[in-house]
Amino acid sequence: MDVVAGSKAELNLVRSLRDYLSSLGFTVKLHPVEVVSWNEVECLINGSIPCTAQPPQRSAYVSGILGREFLLTPTTGDPDNMWIVHGKAGREGYKAVIFYDSYPDVKKRRIVLTGELSYSMKSRVKDDVLGVHVPLDVGLKLKELQGKLIDIEVKTNKTLSVGYNLEATCGENPKITLAAHHDRWLNGFRDDVNGLLVLLKLAKRLSEKSSYSVRIMSFTAEEYGDPEEPMLYWAYGSRTYFSRYKEVFDDNLLFVVIDTAFTEPVELSYIGLDERIGSYIALSTVESDTGIAYTDALSVLEVAVPTIVLHNLHAIKPVYHSDKDVFIPTVNQFNEKIVNSLMKLVELANLKKQEVINMTSNYILKHVKHVETADPLRTFKCFVKHMLLVVNKGSYDELNSELAVMACDDLKNRAGQVFTLLKDDTKITTNSTQFKEFYSHIIREFVECLASDKR
Repeated sequence: MDVVAGSKAELNLVRSLRDYLSSLGFTVKLHPVEVVSWNEVECLINGSIPCTAQPPQRSAYVSGILGREFLLTPTTGDPDNMWIVHGKAGREGYKAVIFYDSYPDVKKRRIVLTGELSYSMKSRVKDDVLGVHVPLDVGLKLKELQGKLIDIEVKTNKTLSVGYNLEATCGENPKITLAAHHDRWLNGFRDDVNGLLVLLKLAKRLSEKSSYSVRIMSFTAEEYGDPEEPMLYWAYGSRTYFSRYKEVFDDNLLFVVIDTAFTEPVELSYIGLDERIGSYIALSTVESDTGIAYTDALSVLEVAVPTIVLHNLHAIKPVYHSDKDVFIPTVNQFNEKIVNSLMKLVELANLKKQEVINMTSNYILKHVKHVETADPLRTFKCFVKHMLLVVNKGSYDELNSELAVMACDDLKNRAGQVFTLLKDDTKITTNSTQFKEFYSHIIREFVECLASDKR
């Protein structure tokens, strides 16, 4: 079942997490966050064919000719691309989109459909084009109704409510924070129930090693919940937390996010560190540049702490946000390995501060030549503010495009490639005059930031 931000199910869950962590000796706080809470009541095609409503759709009734006013289309191999297909359908004048799943075992799937091809924080979600999901077999039967008048009725609840970020600490001035999110669509075992199980297993281990200072967090509204409903809708709970409690992370050396991690090789994304961080992960890994952008790690950029994400965003696709994302027995052995890895990172942050600082220094020098790094952690804050970019690799309407957090020089080295900057949805080609001017501008800002910081 869904456990959405602001729901009774979420409140019950965070209370259980609080009670368990408190019993282990952690100091636990619940931080309330105003959220928009969404849930499906009913979804029917032609009054009798069950469908699954897609957030953040409001209650609606629409009728039209299938194939002319209603688009019937598969989800494609990457179900997350439903939002792109939906956005294109709106531009092409469709009144509704019926998605049938590309994977035969999936009966239900939920993907946030924003109604427009953008991830801008300045633009708002549009729900004037209805979007629903049906299983593959139902979709194939619906093809027989092409050219005929059909109707879709969706009933949902969408209200302002309160969600909760959970913060649990042991020891004084924690140098490391480890986080997952507790909201989910449908069963959501990999995304992100298992992340919570990993953190609880780690907490139990830490309760037996009281000498380490650690912060554990579970975020609300990672999937959806921002009352302003921007196109960049995810990671709202963590974004709100960091905007309120920046000073808490002044002494943090590492931030670790566990999201969709369930199998080997686990994907490893990091910023502010060098490749030596991989030696602390007791799992087979592959490096990835997508994990920062699609998880709560995106919010960590606000406080510019070196960050690691352990995820399987590519391997999860068949069951992503579906009723088939259920417990798998093989995860038990995987979780033991990932907890061992997290313990190594806890020890690193608590016992080897200089080693972390050296990795941060190397990261900066790799991306910016001839920069003074007497205080790498402070330099890294200027780097994140001015030299690190959130980009869509390609155009929004390309099904194989992906979000990534990339250093500006990484873009510079990809001559001729097209990127869309999320900051203002500007499309830019890396070998263009526009990019050269942009690059020179942010270099100046970075240097000015360093000079100001020294004063």
